[in-house]
Amino acid sequence: MNSNDQKESSSILVVDDDAAMRLLAQQSLKKAGYQVILAENGEQALNKIEEALPHIVLLDVVMPKMNGYETCKKLRKMPKGKTIPVLMVTSLDDIKSIQRAYDSGATDFITKPINWLILEHRIRYLLRSAQAMEELRKSEEKNRALVDALPDTIFRIHKDGTVLEYKTSNPFDEMISIIEKTSKKTVSEMFPDDFARQLSHYMKRSLDSNSAQVFEYRLELQGRSLYLENRVVVSGKDEVLMVVRDDTLRKSAEEALRKAHLDLERRVAKRTEELTKANRKLHDEIHQRQRAEEDLRKAYRDLKNTQSQLVQSAKLASIGELASGIVHELNQPLMVIRGYAQNLLKNPESIRQHITALEQIEKNTGRMTSIINHLRAFSRQSQSDFESIQINKIIEDAFLIIGEQLRLRNIEIVKNLSPDLPPINGDVNKLEQVFLNLITNARDAIEEKRRQDSTEGNTGHTAGNLCSRTGKLEITTRRSEDQGRMVEILVKDTGCGIPAENMDKIFDPFFTTKEVGKGTGLGLSISYGIIKEHRAEIDVAETGPQGTTFRIRIPPAV
Repeated sequence: MNSNDQKESSSILVVDDDAAMRLLAQQSLKKAGYQVILAENGEQALNKIEEALPHIVLLDVVMPKMNGYETCKKLRKMPKGKTIPVLMVTSLDDIKSIQRAYDSGATDFITKPINWLILEHRIRYLLRSAQAMEELRKSEEKNRALVDALPDTIFRIHKDGTVLEYKTSNPFDEMISIIEKTSKKTVSEMFPDDFARQLSHYMKRSLDSNSAQVFEYRLELQGRSLYLENRVVVSGKDEVLMVVRDDTLRKSAEEALRKAHLDLERRVAKRTEELTKANRKLHDEIHQRQRAEEDLRKAYRDLKNTQSQLVQSAKLASIGELASGIVHELNQPLMVIRGYAQNLLKNPESIRQHITALEQIEKNTGRMTSIINHLRAFSRQSQSDFESIQINKIIEDAFLIIGEQLRLRNIEIVKNLSPDLPPINGDVNKLEQVFLNLITNARDAIEEKRRQDSTEGNTGHTAGNLCSRTGKLEITTRRSEDQGRMVEILVKDTGCGIPAENMDKIFDPFFTTKEVGKGTGLGLSISYGIIKEHRAEIDVAETGPQGTTFRIRIPPAV
């Protein structure tokens, strides 16, 4: 356990009648990472220890009713309090007071005023010591349990042959009972002469070489022959342990083992044949799996191609849907150019007087070229090409295609584009397609709202009158409020909203609420796929009778 883990799991009981000192200790120890329990007198401290044992007690000496010495003595008499570390806090630093603290059972002491840094080191040292003692105690218990669980007989023998200690088990129980009756305590008295001589020899070898020695002996005991394995190991400077194991069954076990070995060889040969067959079958299955994986990879490539074609089809569908607006975008500068050109033809001698007209011609032809080039780039089918881009530029390019159409349909465009957004990694064409899909959906929602209002009002408005009602499309870019590093785009309209029953289906392929021939149901589905490809998020921030707001969050470029 490291020091941080030790702190988080360790609790300290602070016992002091001074409330200010308790508060200061609590703040300091909690800051150091310990759990703190407070008690204002000795009696309260003993009750808290009875309820839940802390890992260490910080005990003040001078307290009313029951001082720290008395409290510590009573603590040591409690079953739970015998081993808990007690750090006594005293303003007395004379030898007599310190000795009294240790006599009452304190583990350590610290004098006032307290140096909290030194206190923290003392506490950490005491916790490590307590942990080491507890581990030692558990280790001793474990070792004792292991020794008791051994079926062997163990003797601890001094180098002069005196048997210091022993633990018996069959078949030595009978022999040891005889020894105890006769009070025999030496090797030569306890064992047969030849066994005692061998034991003395191997004891000397073990002590001289500081290594384990093993010898076997057949013991005749009450008409029975016992085959014993005797292991002699050094356990101290002048003593050894002899571990005696009854090996009588080994002889018969060796024969049984030989027969089992022959049987095992037959079974291994049979199993080898089965495994060979299974290996051939596994090889065939692996080959089939490899073919299936290749088919899966081919299907994945086909799916990617189909997806790419679907995206391209959606692009072309978008262009087709926006065709009337694009025609107007191109027709307007053409009419301007034609008008200025006709004026110039009527007055060819005054070319210099028509510099402004020529500038307008150059400006509008440039605008037409920009629109045509952008349409060409947008409609081109290409693989995903991620690069560092500015999201505001993509939005402006989208309005280059659809802006005039919105103006003709009397839809006000409000652009709140933050100028200090970080660049993002993305595909220009695909992201522009997402914004075109959201803008056209907003346009359709605004027109549907106009139709609904007209129907509910029963005013008999014509299509032209419907367009006279101003709609509003607002697009905002900013840093996300709840995820500050993300770039957030909000597309808000004043349309008819999304019915609650359709919210779970709007991103499904082919789902549409538009009339037949006016929508494929692929726009939002493709947009969702594009956004996920950019490791981004898209959702509906809000919707209702007053309109809908779509929200996109895109991570900035790394």
